[in-house]
Amino acid sequence: MTPPRSPTATRIGVDLCVLRAPYPLSLQRCVRSGLEALRGRDDVETVRLGPMGGSRGHWRLRGLGRAARRSEVDGVHAFVSGFSPTAPGPRIQTVHELPWHHGESENADLRHRLWIRLGGRFARAIVCPSEHVARDLRAELGSAGERVRVIPWGVDRRFGEAAGEGGPTVELGGEPFDRATLLLPLGGRTKKRASAAVEALAHLPRSVRLVVTGPDGPGLDAARARAAALGLGQRLHHVPWIEESDLPLALAASGAVLALARSEGFAHPVLEALATGTPVVAAPGGAQEELAGGCAELADPEDSAGLAAAIGRALAWTEEQRRAARERAARFTWERWAESTALLWRELTQGSA
Repeated sequence: MTPPRSPTATRIGVDLCVLRAPYPLSLQRCVRSGLEALRGRDDVETVRLGPMGGSRGHWRLRGLGRAARRSEVDGVHAFVSGFSPTAPGPRIQTVHELPWHHGESENADLRHRLWIRLGGRFARAIVCPSEHVARDLRAELGSAGERVRVIPWGVDRRFGEAAGEGGPTVELGGEPFDRATLLLPLGGRTKKRASAAVEALAHLPRSVRLVVTGPDGPGLDAARARAAALGLGQRLHHVPWIEESDLPLALAASGAVLALARSEGFAHPVLEALATGTPVVAAPGGAQEELAGGCAELADPEDSAGLAAAIGRALAWTEEQRRAARERAARFTWERWAESTALLWRELTQGSA
């Protein structure tokens, strides 16, 4: 039975397909935080629409539109590039990255490219989490690029609350995290460039360790092989799983967080690390640099000596630099995301800002 609707709120159908595998936990965390931020507003009402089974493609192309009509929503919001071209009312698509614009093959398959093309035809608005991605998308879509909007995600308050809580050493997943730890989240993925981090490790003091988190994968396999060749195997460590509740502590305890990918959409670990006051070392020219806003050490990952120098600068950050990092991350709130999202929906459904 469809719940009664508010006479003044915009009724948005939300595709919950994203809240299950294979979507990354960081994205699922963002979606949940965003929905919670919208829940307290009186101008927006969210209706959660989730698949009962079958493939994601079938759900979006057929089931989601039917579910939206039954729920009498004003439009449908998708948190990923896959959306329903047949749903009633305005449709919002979210595009996180266009990796083929930056020489990356991960998530650059034909399906992703097709969804982006469909968004250019059937979505009333296309949301990107950073201006870096929006530029790529506008170049991809041509005249349809005028429908692209930038709405950055927020950063959960718990990351800021963890600032200074790391202490001398924290043990998580059987590994110590301390100021000599270089943390590389999800380093099993090739695009995270764990091998480049290993190359830089050779130029750093022996006390410095590289800890790769997340599932195993080809990126970590290559890093292990390179570490063995350089005699650095004892300085490369893998923690497959860190509990969600422990993520802020892991970031706060580490000496620096590495963000070396050429293609990222929002680069959650960058702002989450900065929120804790932990330095970030990032590849230049992408979303990481944009979001850090001057609060990151930049280095070309292909230049191992230059990357090592940037890491050395990060490990020597002053308290003033850490404070500036926390202030930068504090700008990205879920309330700000919810306000921008609600404003966009009002524009689409009422024709006014």
